[in-house]
Amino acid sequence: MIAGGSLLGLALLIGIGYLGAGFISGFGGGDADFAYLPDNTKVLISVQVADLLESDMVQKALSDPQAKAAIDKLKQEIGMAADEDLTAIQAIIVGVANMPQKPSDGLGGGFGMGPLGGGMPDFSKADMIAVDRKNSAWNQDVLKSKAKESTHNSTTYFVANAGDMAGFFPDEKTLVLGNESSLKKAIERGKGESSQWQFDFVDFDQHIVIAGVPRDKSVLKQNSSTPMMPGMPSSAKELAEAMQKIEGGAFGVTIGSDIELQVQGSFSDSSAAGDLKAALADGLSEGPKKMDEAMAQQKTQMENAPPQFQEMMQKQAEEMNEMMEIGRKVFDSISVSRSGSAISISATLPSELGDKLKEQLPGGLGMLSAVQTARGAARGSGCKNNLKQIGLAMHNYHDTHGKFPVSDDPEWLDENGKPHLSWRVHVLPFMDQIPLYHEFHLDEPWNSAHNIKLVSKMPRVYKCPEGNLPTGETTYLGIAGPGGILEKPGVGIRDVTDGLSNTILVLDAADSKAVVWTQPVDFMYSPSNPMSGLAGHHGDSFNALLSDGAARLISLSLPTKTILGLFTMSGGENISGF
Repeated sequence: MIAGGSLLGLALLIGIGYLGAGFISGFGGGDADFAYLPDNTKVLISVQVADLLESDMVQKALSDPQAKAAIDKLKQEIGMAADEDLTAIQAIIVGVANMPQKPSDGLGGGFGMGPLGGGMPDFSKADMIAVDRKNSAWNQDVLKSKAKESTHNSTTYFVANAGDMAGFFPDEKTLVLGNESSLKKAIERGKGESSQWQFDFVDFDQHIVIAGVPRDKSVLKQNSSTPMMPGMPSSAKELAEAMQKIEGGAFGVTIGSDIELQVQGSFSDSSAAGDLKAALADGLSEGPKKMDEAMAQQKTQMENAPPQFQEMMQKQAEEMNEMMEIGRKVFDSISVSRSGSAISISATLPSELGDKLKEQLPGGLGMLSAVQTARGAARGSGCKNNLKQIGLAMHNYHDTHGKFPVSDDPEWLDENGKPHLSWRVHVLPFMDQIPLYHEFHLDEPWNSAHNIKLVSKMPRVYKCPEGNLPTGETTYLGIAGPGGILEKPGVGIRDVTDGLSNTILVLDAADSKAVVWTQPVDFMYSPSNPMSGLAGHHGDSFNALLSDGAARLISLSLPTKTILGLFTMSGGENISGF
């Protein structure tokens, strides 16, 4: 068996090694698989191991001799061949429930995953299960050689010779780990539920995700009544009040050329989410002001300093100005979006930040230098996130108009019944882009003298991170070929008789198929060769948004009949195995 939980150690090695706090995994897509995890999971830790290990940043970090030695030891412990790539481990997902808490340390704690009131959770006594999946078979003989065999509910499982770690193999590619008590419960549950409602708000399409729900909501209410500290922004009280109604939170990281962060929250009602969004907007507006005040104070101090300190303070001011410029980039990247009772906050830590931190802390943050060389390492996760945001906007549009965009309302169409502007324009109000939407003359064509000026304002969500296109062009195209949802205006969910999960709504095409984002042009395909124009961004696959809102990576090696079936909404095809 895996002494001390080496696979859990792998997750910690990856996360702590370069971020200082990570461990986790979704199974290659936007939704977590809850198979074998405890019922009513309170904390979910998810690492898309294969995707993460393929990034240039992590590859460089793991090339360090000490890291290599640790990996070789890990491979030996878990029965992997010396020449076998760690990316064979696709994902690790950990679920934790029924966490007793250690005696309160006075820090406050309501979440199952942090010191927010009732003391830190005692993970050693928790019901905790880790599910580890490979793309090839585990070497069970090596693992079993380090354990003693036992049986529960006619299922064979193994307990490590040292410690309480136990595990079993539900199939040759899956290993389930936990303490013996938790493992027996997992065997009794079997695969269980494929999802758990308390985490429905979480976007798991990131390299690293930590999600949790409050253990004790009353603690949050008590903490919110604590007087604000002097100097706190005026929005702090509103933030605290909104946090009383939080139902769950999540933190995610995706590693690309920069580090993309996402914080998500779910609230008991939409008004709390709206209040929080407004409070966050007010609070974020204070950031640049505070930076300007700090720069002004630095300048005053330098001017009033004795002559012998002028040169030193001038250098400090220059360094501070560089950091402030990076800080402004971070603030500019922050976006807050709301969908019903859920809030999502995203931000980008630019590569320059890693460079500066390395200069300020020589030797202490060596792994951050890898950010500098991590170009194009997103591997499609950012693209899937874009598609999911587009899908949410499309469905919100449908909820409002009863049809997918563009509606067949005559005011949006020309004399030939064709849209003046793309659906990408008409969903802007559902992407928190109302001001941009109002700039368009909706009764004029996309290339009118007025509308053409807005092409350069294309929202970032319409740009695939793997593309290389001029400003204002996109490869996110709807299916407009024969039988596609966007073949003609006015199609609704009721028209998709093949099933929403079997019908593509939008896909990411190759750069050769790019169009101006406002132009009402989409993916036209030939029934004899429907895959033409799809290869490029994601190797021998393409990302697609299904009509149910899920984003999937679809192989171009599928039969032509299957691809055609995914393109049509009412062809009656029997789609499976994609």
